[in-house]
Amino acid sequence: MDLAKKRETRVARRKPNAWQGPDGCVMYSGCGLWKGRLLVFESLPSTNRWMMEHIGDCSDGDVVMAVSQSAGQGRMGRSWFAPANRGLAVTLVLKLLEERSGCHAEAVLMNIGRIAAVSVADCLAGFGIGDVMLKWPNDVIVREKKIAGILAERDSATKTIALGIGLNVNATRHELADAGLGSTAISMLAATGGEFDMETVLDSLIASLGKWIDLAADGGLSRLSDEWDKRDWLAGFSMELIGVDGSAIRGVYRGTDDLGRLLMETDKGGISVFTAGDIIRTCPRGRIHAQ
Repeated sequence: MDLAKKRETRVARRKPNAWQGPDGCVMYSGCGLWKGRLLVFESLPSTNRWMMEHIGDCSDGDVVMAVSQSAGQGRMGRSWFAPANRGLAVTLVLKLLEERSGCHAEAVLMNIGRIAAVSVADCLAGFGIGDVMLKWPNDVIVREKKIAGILAERDSATKTIALGIGLNVNATRHELADAGLGSTAISMLAATGGEFDMETVLDSLIASLGKWIDLAADGGLSRLSDEWDKRDWLAGFSMELIGVDGSAIRGVYRGTDDLGRLLMETDKGGISVFTAGDIIRTCPRGRIHAQ
């Protein structure tokens, strides 16, 4: 038997209450966020893209998942490596987040990427991966390599958020290296030496997201910030921020504010606030690492 086939694990294979959904997906009731639906596709170009194109077919708390994703995207238009049955490619449908959050809505919306990153770290800790760091704005890092990426998009007309998460689960070191990611990416398998049941990881991730989103919506953003600070990849470092226009600004990292924005003390003095950009961590001896 082909080794890859032997190791293949079908997500949602044990879940009950399945029926045929739109575009050939299989839907499972009560298996999404807040008992929403889980929509499983054999293949999609992008779970975020499908959700944004089918907002009317989705309900709050639905989770869209692709066993294989051919054109997954991360921040700033980057591609995301998602081989079939080796990782999770999911998008959470958040239609009522502003209503759930009440007076905390602005802060929750601004922090949704960080909420997702903390949720992923919490999920990984449950599988014995404790050395997880969080890199602003929402990357999840293990041993200086990226294990998960997050992309949140919002449809202004419906106030719906597509919260996309890619998590490397059972990709081997060889598979990552063959994709040109050997020095920058890691999987749960590569971090621990053991394979993981994909359905168990999915259930844990959804539960963790529900826990942290609910906490933030109920006014618990200070606890979220505390959790972020414990895992902050930039803490104690000088840094360089590359803006979307390619410009570079250097300074000292001073944490994040209540809206999840990065604070940097620049050479000109004072604190500058940023909502987007790529980060290079530096120190007086020069560049340490770029992810």
